[in-house]
Amino acid sequence: MLDEVVSRIRFSADRELLQSLLALPAVQQSLGASAALRARDDRRATLLASAVRVGPRTLPALHQALGRVAERLGSALAFEAYVFPDAALRAYVAQPGPTTIVALSSAALGLLRGPELEFLLGHELGHLLLDHAAFPDGQLLHSGVLAPLQQMRLRAWQRAAEISADRAGLCACGSFESAAAAVFKTLSGVDAPREAWDPAELVTQWDDLRREVSVLGERTHWELTHPFMPLRMRAMQLYAEAAQAAGEALSAFPALSAADPAIAAMLALMEPETEGAAAPGQPDPLLAEFFFWGGLYVALADGSVGDAECQRLQAVAPPGVSVARALAAPDFRAERCRERFRDDLRARRRKLSAVELHRIVQGLIDVASADGHVDEHERERICELAQLLGISREGSQLVLARALERRTG
Repeated sequence: MLDEVVSRIRFSADRELLQSLLALPAVQQSLGASAALRARDDRRATLLASAVRVGPRTLPALHQALGRVAERLGSALAFEAYVFPDAALRAYVAQPGPTTIVALSSAALGLLRGPELEFLLGHELGHLLLDHAAFPDGQLLHSGVLAPLQQMRLRAWQRAAEISADRAGLCACGSFESAAAAVFKTLSGVDAPREAWDPAELVTQWDDLRREVSVLGERTHWELTHPFMPLRMRAMQLYAEAAQAAGEALSAFPALSAADPAIAAMLALMEPETEGAAAPGQPDPLLAEFFFWGGLYVALADGSVGDAECQRLQAVAPPGVSVARALAAPDFRAERCRERFRDDLRARRRKLSAVELHRIVQGLIDVASADGHVDEHERERICELAQLLGISREGSQLVLARALERRTG
């Protein structure tokens, strides 16, 4: 039962990134040393000295909730639970030595009710079931043995692991609304009744945040250990919607990979591997607006968008944007794409780097050449958009000529 639950709820990027990390020699060496370090971990002593250990006669309601959630997850893991004083809604799991620990803040116990608390407990126990707590990520990040790109990959895994743990919590409480309530209280710190807030409104916060991050052009989010909370909320909604579409109850831990590509695209906004460049073979998520609207303007140079161009455009489109909907808009015209491209450029609060400028032009060329050729009208529009970016006509023609030479060479 346990192995089945783990395989069902694990986010695909969590599995793939972890496998790639485990293949690194530096990680393999650290795994051998991690047991000795855990034996010297003093967290249990700290909690015994400064927190309350949960038991049948100490916070019995929490003790019973932990038992229910562990049973639902099919876990036979032995662990100790503690409540520590903190005004922020926090929780964590740890495996210092032979004792597994689940720790919650007093704010978590005070703010969360019933299934909301079960979501949080399911999330934390999910980390244990998925073996996240056993991976020496902190040790690796502070040891200096990982190259910069490997550090970025490790941070990306940490964020993907949170998506898997959120699914464990969602399935443990069995309700998207209960999970949403826990997220609302975590973000706001407010113990508001259900009628005082709307989960749908909270989800739309992700759309605004995505746009804001793109406009800022900020590339330091890869350092974060957790995804943006509104992103996690949207990821859980996508998983819950996939379960509903499949006719499966969340409490059955449905194996759903349909939501994974959309969630991976959302996480990519936090994961550019180097300045101005996304993962190899993937479009840069911070430049998606330029790729899409500029590419559509170029593709329409001959009056229509071919199937190959449409597929390429959809591959680089920002989340929630589609070629079909853009073309079907009542007031759509090709010039609107150019206007969107220009408006996105003006809205940008961080100057585009030379690498980013080059990637945008390359992205436009990729769209234009998707059907096997780039005609004169498309070339003209690429140069037109490049000039909006501050690139001379001669410069854009040189980039275009080199790109086409590589494609035909």
